[in-house]
Amino acid sequence: MAGFSRTRLVLVVTGLAALGCGGGGDDGGTTPPSTAIAKASNSGDAQTGVVGQALVNPLRVVVTDGGAPAVGATVAWSTSAATGSMTPASATTDANGIATSSWALGTVSGPQTAQATLSGASGSPVPFTATA
Repeated sequence: MAGFSRTRLVLVVTGLAALGCGGGGDDGGTTPPSTAIAKASNSGDAQTGVVGQALVNPLRVVVTDGGAPAVGATVAWSTSAATGSMTPASATTDANGIATSSWALGTVSGPQTAQATLSGASGSPVPFTATA
């Protein structure tokens, strides 16, 4: 180690280690809370109904942010072209993170599909099925 004393080398290594410690005021490297969407209990999935009529139970999803209910998240509801309509087509989550929509089945008998979508959320879109 020509030109460097042992003391200088220790100071340089110690200084580099200190720079790696951060000090930026973050939370120690944990990831930020993530938003997720999933079927709620009593989700309304897998119902059977009358062609062209609304299902008895509304569809329900729960949105969480970091594991806690996400209040005020906007969920978009949709069906495939031949499988009816959703009312409302967009719903905001309540204090429990729940968003709901009523599904009027399409005019074709047999299996039908709908979904709830939340942009950027894990688990999105959430699929639902019904039989007319």
